[in-house]
Amino acid sequence: MAAPADQTILRLSRPFWLLAGISFLCLVLGATYLMHAQNRTAIQSSQMLFSTVVESRLTRLSELVLEYGYWDEAVDNLVDDVNEE
Repeated sequence: MAAPADQTILRLSRPFWLLAGISFLCLVLGATYLMHAQNRTAIQSSQMLFSTVVESRLTRLSELVLEYGYWDEAVDNLVDDVNEE
């Protein structure tokens, strides 16, 4: 037969281990949630950066196309005979 102190320790250790398990589970779930939230934020940031770069390049490309179109039309209107030499 176990001593009364052993029964008291056994009786008190069960809630302790239950609380420790629940705490560990909450820690793991919280870390997992934060990891996914950080990944989601990083993906959104990368998409925003990429779209800004692409938009900037398209704006510059449209300026170049307009500029070259203007000069091509000016050459067509001003040059009567092209000398390849």
